[in-house]
Formats: sequence, structure tokens, C-alpha cells
Amino acid sequence: MENRYLVRVPKKDKTGLSWRDMWMEPLPLQKGEIIVEPIDTVRLEKIKRRIPYRQGVWEVDYFYYLNPIKEKEESPFYPYITLWVDQYSGFILSHDLAKPAECISEFQRNFFKLAENRKILPQEILVKKEEAFKLLEPITSELGINLRRVKKLKMLEEAQASMAKFTTGENRDEI
Repeated sequence: MENRYLVRVPKKDKTGLSWRDMWMEPLPLQKGEIIVEPIDTVRLEKIKRRIPYRQGVWEVDYFYYLNPIKEKEESPFYPYITLWVDQYSGFILSHDLAKPAECISEFQRNFFKLAENRKILPQEILVKKEEAFKLLEPITSELGINLRRVKKLKMLEEAQASMAKFTTGENRDEI
């Protein structure tokens, strides 16, 4: 019975619908194809000219934020948060919230915004997700930044855990 779930299944009969219990295995999860949007080459060239030096290692990941957000006239939703963390210090360089449907399209723009605001670029960027790798690869290859997939993002995961504690109120009295 591993990986099978008890579900109620409708069955048409002469009187309408009847329900029966069945053990079923779910369909395999299908990941959607990541479509990398064309890079803003003008913006990329400006960054390349204005920020010639590379320093440090950044960790980046995106995940669901713990608290729902409600905007005017809309139903509440759980946004994605993208975190950019300096690996050496653990300092959160940037964070961005986005609707789930917009997270992927905002990802590259968030990188550009971070580089322009901080006026610094890393020597290397570490990511866990294949999607993040695919989104950053065209940019990092143009800027001469090493991009690497890793199993663990230590500093980012610490920042994520601290943020989770704060948003759930676990460490409010420590502040």
C-alpha cells in the first residue's frame, strides 16, 4: 500500500452518482518546463561596465513564504520569497516577494536590481534548484560569474530558519 491513497471515486449509475472507496496511486508529478525569458542585454551591459570586479559567494533560493498575503480585491495567497544571502557573513543581501505565477519571471529582474542597488557582483553564485540554475546561467555566463548547483545552502537555510521563527513569533522576545 506504499504510495497509495484512499480516495472517494464517483460512479455513474441509474440513479445518478454513487461513491465508492478505492486505493489509488497518484500520477507522477510533472514539472513544468522553465522558459527563460530573453535577457535585458542593455541592462546587462550597463552592469558589466559599471561593476567590473567580482567578490564573494552568494547563495540564492526561492520558496513559499509562511504567511498568506491579501491584496485589495483579491483572495489571499502564499507568495514565493526569493532570498539572496552572502555566504561568508550570512547577511541577507535582498529578499523579494512575488505571486507564484510571477516568481520565475521576476527572478532575473531581481538579480539585476540587486546588482544595481549594491553595486557589487559575486565571484560565484550557489543554487539548489535546477530552475534557478537555468534562469541565472545566461546572465552569469555573460558576467563571468561561476554558477554552481549544490545540495545545501548553509547560510541561506539559516536565514530561512530565522525568518520562519520570527514570522511565527518563536523568537520575538530575543529581539
